[in-house]
Amino acid sequence: PAGNYGDTLSLRLYRAGGAALGTVWTANANAIVEKRAQVNIAGASSSWGAWSVDELDFHTLNNGETRSANVQVRATTGVSIKVESQNLGKLKHKVLLADPGVLYGLKLNGTAMTLTGGSDTLAVPPPVSLDGTSYPMVVTIGDVSGRPSGTYKDLLTITVTPE
Repeated sequence: PAGNYGDTLSLRLYRAGGAALGTVWTANANAIVEKRAQVNIAGASSSWGAWSVDELDFHTLNNGETRSANVQVRATTGVSIKVESQNLGKLKHKVLLADPGVLYGLKLNGTAMTLTGGSDTLAVPPPVSLDGTSYPMVVTIGDVSGRPSGTYKDLLTITVTPE
């Protein structure tokens, strides 16, 4: 875990035969483990497979349809995960810019994130290990009734900050 670490070392020289030489020397040893975090977005689920996470592709939008990915975190301390939505929690039509778009819900680690204000943050305590942990992220499409055909998109930015 992140923090300051220290210990006192005791050193003594010995002859090859095992006899001690001189007195014991002591020295302080100190180290600082900085607060750090790494993030990876992995495991997008769609009909095209689980290898690309550049997009969560819904193909044809349907009410209540879901897609998921994992926010993988390795850290030396607790972290906050901030999710920012370029379109305030809506998938916006790529051509018809005046169209109100399609609301969607996003859950991170089972917690509903409110993106209608632009962003939301979740504090989590990942285990301190090289393996880290995965936080499931699920996106659920809202009501698509009356929406014109076309491509709808939003851009999510996920930032992980050590606390």
